[in-house]
Amino acid sequence: MDLVATSPTFDQAYGWIARAVSRDLVTVGVLRTALTERRRIRWRAFLVDSLQESKDGVNSGLERRYVRDAERAHGLPAAERQARRVVAGKTQFRDNWYAKYRVAVEIDGPAYHRDEQVQRDKDRDNLNLALDDAKTLRFGPVAVTERVCVSAALVAATLRNSGWRGNPHPCRRPGCSVGVAPAGMTGLFPHPGVEKDPSS
Repeated sequence: MDLVATSPTFDQAYGWIARAVSRDLVTVGVLRTALTERRRIRWRAFLVDSLQESKDGVNSGLERRYVRDAERAHGLPAAERQARRVVAGKTQFRDNWYAKYRVAVEIDGPAYHRDEQVQRDKDRDNLNLALDDAKTLRFGPVAVTERVCVSAALVAATLRNSGWRGNPHPCRRPGCSVGVAPAGMTGLFPHPGVEKDPSS
């Protein structure tokens, strides 16, 4: 809670919670108790709302951005978080797994530029496509913040091509046109321009 309270942004504050919970260093129940015992703490309402997300496997601030600003804000179906899968005898964990449609969405943080890790992930994605007919979309920090509507449009289009019959809708961001047109990709993409991140 001290690290949360001194974090410069809520994304960083959430990162401390997500890391602690995902590594089994603390439970969400303990964090809830600690939160209620603090008379003063920044972002209290957001923290209360986000504890369940960390319990569900949303393991970073960027993953939380995807869940809230891409998936939920645009009416996409809910994915399974940190889904365990076995492909070619190897265990994998996918950040967001839409099992019914065989689509995975991976969120790569700012440090995701190491050549070895990038190549390993490319190899894994290719293996999944070849042996398991699973499509993978990868998004970095910009894709789940400034360009989140474009990312949501890509996920929606991929899901629809894989059998999803839901209807994505625009979020509250100015210029978002996800799901506006009834057919084709044109209406899935937002109008040009920089999108303002409401939580920054």
